[in-house]
Amino acid sequence: MAAARNTGNELWEACTVGDLEAVQRLVKDPQVDVNWRDPTLGRTCFFRACGHGRTSVVKFLLETYPDTLDITQVSNERCSPFSIAAQGGFSEIVRMLLCDPRTDVKMSAHNGATPFNLACEDGWEGVVEMLMDDGRTDINEPDIRRRTPLWMASQGGQLPVVRFILARADFVNTAMKSGPGERPWNSMTAAEVARWSGRQGEWNQDRPGDWARRKANCPQIADLLEAYEGNPHEVKQALRRLPGIREPLIGEVFSLIIFLSDNYLVLTESEGATEEQVKARRFFAITVHLPMELQMVLCNRLFGSGNDLVLRKHSEPGFRKFAKAVSQ
Repeated sequence: MAAARNTGNELWEACTVGDLEAVQRLVKDPQVDVNWRDPTLGRTCFFRACGHGRTSVVKFLLETYPDTLDITQVSNERCSPFSIAAQGGFSEIVRMLLCDPRTDVKMSAHNGATPFNLACEDGWEGVVEMLMDDGRTDINEPDIRRRTPLWMASQGGQLPVVRFILARADFVNTAMKSGPGERPWNSMTAAEVARWSGRQGEWNQDRPGDWARRKANCPQIADLLEAYEGNPHEVKQALRRLPGIREPLIGEVFSLIIFLSDNYLVLTESEGATEEQVKARRFFAITVHLPMELQMVLCNRLFGSGNDLVLRKHSEPGFRKFAKAVSQ
């Protein structure tokens, strides 16, 4: 008798390589479990699709199994599909998962690294921006070695990410030191590790371009962080004048506008807009150009922080597209 096919494994492989047609065919088999995990590392089919950037497969699974697909199942290393997508810099997958209320943006891996930490470490600017816009991200959350996202970006010479964090965050903990130990980078602040890292040679785990980036960027990062510690307001304002830094799509602004004008705001331009809709658009256009500190004060005064419903709504792609159009 021929051995039965492992259809779960077949689906796992199809998700890994991004073969959408094979995925669509396999899920029609009633014996296939879309949440099948490989026995070695415990990674689900959905995890593999997220980790390899298979956007079309991720979209298909989310739309086909909105209730039964387990998007939170972690691997044996305690890594979630959302974390692996953030670590890989797969912005479109990250965006889709941010719109799903089941996604835990703060879930940390076995080493305590959050998705934001992982994205900062590898310099994925698009993912970093989305996570900061989301409003649920703790940008100062360290891993188990007390390395903050800023610290990781500084060590790796990720200058654009460091600039973005300093320009956009309300509070950045630049004083936290990494945990004690015998390694050279132990007990260092972000500025100190940047200065140290820029003087080092190539490391065994380096990928192409890593050493050159650290050598070029780490001294600049150290100078920037020291300047920020001396005068954070002045450095913030200077950074916000850089191209691409002062992007107006800030999560707190989205929440504020939705909270105030949800009954009036329309997602597409239309003729014959009501007076209330015109006012809502005008209010948005003005608010997005206020200093970020004032935006956050307004939000906190109106409804406080942590309103999950509002935070979820501001991630809706239709609103993001509309917001960008009217604020330019």
